[in-house]
Amino acid sequence: MPQKRTADFGILCPIPEEWEAACRRLNSPTIPPNQSLPTRFGDIAGLRVVCVNSGKGEGATAACLQLMLDIWRPRWVLLVGIAGGFPSQDVHKGDLVIARYIYNFEFGKLTAGKFLRRPDYDFGPDRRLFAYAETIMKAEGEAWKQLITAERPDKQNPIITRAHDGYVASSSKVVDDPDHEFYAAVKATIPEVHAVEMEASGAGAAIALEKSQRPVGFLMIRGISDEPIGTEESQSGTQQRREWKIYAANVASAFAYQLITVVSESLKQSSSIMSEDISQRLDPLSPEQLSQSLRVELTRYLKSRRAGKESIVSPSVAILHGEHFPAKYLTSLVQLLQAGGVICQCPALQRKRYSYAQAISECSDSCTHFLFLGRSAKELNSGWAAYASFLAANKQRFWMPRIAGF
Repeated sequence: MPQKRTADFGILCPIPEEWEAACRRLNSPTIPPNQSLPTRFGDIAGLRVVCVNSGKGEGATAACLQLMLDIWRPRWVLLVGIAGGFPSQDVHKGDLVIARYIYNFEFGKLTAGKFLRRPDYDFGPDRRLFAYAETIMKAEGEAWKQLITAERPDKQNPIITRAHDGYVASSSKVVDDPDHEFYAAVKATIPEVHAVEMEASGAGAAIALEKSQRPVGFLMIRGISDEPIGTEESQSGTQQRREWKIYAANVASAFAYQLITVVSESLKQSSSIMSEDISQRLDPLSPEQLSQSLRVELTRYLKSRRAGKESIVSPSVAILHGEHFPAKYLTSLVQLLQAGGVICQCPALQRKRYSYAQAISECSDSCTHFLFLGRSAKELNSGWAAYASFLAANKQRFWMPRIAGF
């Protein structure tokens, strides 16, 4: 088994149409030798990407992903393809769903004439990848739609394609009839479902096992190819998929390409921005020392905001952090900043929520500065720091990574 990662991203595609759509996004694609399944290796925005046609169903997906993880050792895995969407959740053919959470409705117990679903294998996405996906969906201009090259079967402009972050139900069963007694019984135990598909639960099992050895992130991206409608309707799910799967697969691959590009740009920015800062500040800082250092930089920033006789805009600081900083330390830091003339209007600070993962969307629109606190150089190079750096650059905010002690 290779000990060094040979791919940054691994992309799994269950059916050939999905795989071909993903492979067309690769730069300089090659066919690696001695592969058990159809495989292409190339790059996207400078990151190494391997695409594998895994086959349908959770079992085939779990086996394929475990093989990919062993051979290629990707840092991130994307499951990219098509799914069925529910109009009751405002999800329609041609749309895109990024899985916010995945429910496994295959696993459960048959008892007293009923099927009792068990949530043991439900799981969520990698927070870092999902956060990037959210920024792409909400970005002005929605640049990812410009990457769609297939024609919509309804002849409408691809710009109408919509992206949703939603909840997905996963099973090896194709759900064409949502009114079937089995699916209806399962659905009654799940609060909200935007789409259904057949592979994520298998991928989740493989990822969970791999995480016991090393960090690996997972995200599912699905284009909507059909709307499960029941047996009474004239157009079956099979007919819908036949018409829409090429477009749905193209939509999913377009978003995956944009996501990898954004991750690549963020990694480059965080590396260049933080390299000097880390080299200069490897010693732990007390709250007082950190506050004093910030006052100097904030004063310099405020002076740069002077324009003629216009008043200076007071800074608002979002304090972000990697792992678990004591609330007492952060409260002390906020008090020192306020004493130094900094107006802390950050929504996260006001609500005593210091983890930016919980409030980053609010902070990005209201704060002029992002301060990322790490306890080591490793934390300052973490996924959270990379995302904060990316967000600061795109929002034209002042970015201040720091190593802090307590």
